[in-house]
Amino acid sequence: SDDLLYNKFSIEKLYNSISGYDLAVGAIIDEREEGYYYFQNHVGCLHGKLYSREFINKYNLKFNDTRSNEDNSFNRLYLLGQPRIAYVNDEVYLYKYNVNSLTSTSFKFDDLKWYIYNVNWCIENAVSRNFDMYLIIRYVFSSIVYIYNVYVCNLNNKRINLILDWMNELVIFYEKYAYLLSSNDKLELYREYDCNIIPDVSLNEFLKICKDN
Repeated sequence: SDDLLYNKFSIEKLYNSISGYDLAVGAIIDEREEGYYYFQNHVGCLHGKLYSREFINKYNLKFNDTRSNEDNSFNRLYLLGQPRIAYVNDEVYLYKYNVNSLTSTSFKFDDLKWYIYNVNWCIENAVSRNFDMYLIIRYVFSSIVYIYNVYVCNLNNKRINLILDWMNELVIFYEKYAYLLSSNDKLELYREYDCNIIPDVSLNEFLKICKDN
């Protein structure tokens, strides 16, 4: 309903670029209500990519059986395996704005529950495959900061405390390996998810109440 190849050459361009690499990443166009956005070297989602079957088989990578955010968790797990990436400058994918699509509907707390579930799933699978713990904990902290911003921006929602319940396992894992991140690492990752408001709860306070909840 909203995923389109940019043109008939899209797959060919990715295929011609992946030789000698584990992942080919093309530029994508994201249509939104307010206009079009162009993303190059966009590695955070499945869109506009071609994956190596050899790399998938090497680490026995699979999707899980959830129906929300499972694409993001598979892609993050793939990236934690440190694939060799070929970047394609040409546009290969168009996200078509659809007001009725699942990703265009208003935020739902149940969606966040599955997002957190999939982050935990990704971590468990990355650790079991002995992927680099520094890269794993960067992903964990980035996910926590995203969830923290959702929390801060929805403090008036009556269901907000559900986030604290869902976050407990993730925060405990983070605190075990937080020593791997420098202050600069944290600052870099934090800046990715600035929701442009003055928070009533600091990130450290959020981590504490998640752990104690």
